[in-house]
Amino acid sequence: MTWSPSKPESVSFWCPTCKQQRDRSRVDGKCPFCRDGRAAVVCVNSYAGRQEHPCRVVGETPKRYRITVDKPTALPPKFSILAPGQTKLVPKHAVRFGSQSSS
Repeated sequence: MTWSPSKPESVSFWCPTCKQQRDRSRVDGKCPFCRDGRAAVVCVNSYAGRQEHPCRVVGETPKRYRITVDKPTALPPKFSILAPGQTKLVPKHAVRFGSQSSS
C-alpha cells in the first residue's frame, strides 16, 4: 500500500510537542492537536474544586498565554463562556502542557 495524500486515513506517530502518541492526518502530515498551537490544559480553581479544560496555546506575552478552545468553556473572571475559535489571555501559572483532560 502506497501513501496517498488524498486518502482520509491517519497514521499513528509520536508527537514531540504533545509528548504523546497521536494520529496524524495523511492530508497535511501534522498532529491535529499541534497544528494550530501547543496542546495544553487550562486549570480553573473555583469553590467547587479544580477543573481542567483542554486548550491550545496560540500566542504568548511575558506573563500570559493566549489560548483557544474547541468547545464552549467557562473561564474566570465571572466564568464567562469562551466560545470555540475565540482567544483569551490567561495567566501562565494556569496552563499546563503535556497532558489532556477529558472534561
